[in-house]
Amino acid sequence: MSTRDMILEIAFRGFLEEGFEKISLNELIKRTGLTKGAFYYHFESKDELLREILQKYFHAYIEQNINMLIDFEGSVAEKVNFSIKSITNVQERIKELCSQNIDPKAFLMLFYEGLKRDEQLREHNQHYQKKALASITDLMEQGQASGEIRQDISAKQLANLFQACIRGSMFDWVIMDKDRSKKVLRENLQTLLKTIMVE
Repeated sequence: MSTRDMILEIAFRGFLEEGFEKISLNELIKRTGLTKGAFYYHFESKDELLREILQKYFHAYIEQNINMLIDFEGSVAEKVNFSIKSITNVQERIKELCSQNIDPKAFLMLFYEGLKRDEQLREHNQHYQKKALASITDLMEQGQASGEIRQDISAKQLANLFQACIRGSMFDWVIMDKDRSKKVLRENLQTLLKTIMVE
């Protein structure tokens, strides 16, 4: 493992365990076992660390799934179901990244904290959201052209609704007492799918 990756892993764990605001950069440097000079060679601030962490552990996963959707062969219904499975597996991905004693919701809280703090991260996130929206819009257009998806609502509006359902369900996961959001998200997206598909 490279020094840069080692720093990212230690910082990621520290942010999840202690919270971004509470853990100091000096504490993170201490946990890496590096000198300050060696650490600052790779990262200048906690904000830069957070940006890199979210790129590595969150945005890269989104991009991978967008590319898989583009390459996926099948009917529009199969592609939409593939999207739903990929989206609901985000929570599994988070659980894989977090150790057993860390609540995966802490990851989403860290993500929201990063968006609140960092304009560059917000711009980066908007890039991925636009890319995801474009791929979902293309999918809706394919479905409308094949007669699988209703045509009385524009493909872009349907894609926006799809994304809003995802964001709302993920936000619910953060604030709900029980970890049942994967089921809720799947049910919400399946209901949406039934609503937009032509019978």
